Amino acid sequence: KLLDAVEPQGNTQVILDLKLPLADGATARVNGSAQLVNARLRVKALDLGVTQINGTLKFNEQGVYSDTIKATALERPIQINIKSSNTQTAVNVAGRVGVSDLQKQFKIPGWQVAEGATDYQLKLQLPYDDSTPELLMQSKLAGVALDLPGALAKTREQQRSLSLTFSLADEAILPINLNYDNQLKAAIKFNIKQQRIESGNVLVGIGNVVQRQQAGIKLEINRERLALQDWLGLASSLAQG
Repeated sequence: KLLDAVEPQGNTQVILDLKLPLADGATARVNGSAQLVNARLRVKALDLGVTQINGTLKFNEQGVYSDTIKATALERPIQINIKSSNTQTAVNVAGRVGVSDLQKQFKIPGWQVAEGATDYQLKLQLPYDDSTPELLMQSKLAGVALDLPGALAKTREQQRSLSLTFSLADEAILPINLNYDNQLKAAIKFNIKQQRIESGNVLVGIGNVVQRQQAGIKLEINRERLALQDWLGLASSLAQG
């Protein structure tokens, strides 16, 4: 599943130690490593390039693992750590990203409400069974200011939790679930190649959202007070953007 999610580019030196026992029923032993020197890869679902990958990728009969691997994504340094269990391979990434970096990669409206840069953590979960691989992004958004209506607004100094879950089942359409501080939730289907939102379900307030089957964006409001004029102004600004 790792190669289903990412596309390696360039050449890599691989060392393999394979032990095949002669006794029937005995387990074969595999120990190998791939030395990555300025390697490159592409995360297929996000059409995102990762460059300057340096470190050692290790593997045995249980799966793939690594110590810290250093690389560059969205023009900033990242650190990668890979672990395997009995059920899945998990790729953990720690890095920092700026709003301008995201705007260059994902050409969708809405970036004008945010400015700054923040730390983030990514976890790419690759199950061994037929379950859908998922990419989970989490951040406290320290360093990012958000010009949103009412209580959703924040300064660069404030911290608010943001989680994004990407379902990697389809390379053409990327389902995304967003949760911002449990105050704003959204379920969006994003067309990577055409860089546009196909459908979305946005909730302000309490409740849960599910992916829409129909095209278009649905907005739900479930809170006692709402600055309607501010939200209408934001919607108009996003539409023009």
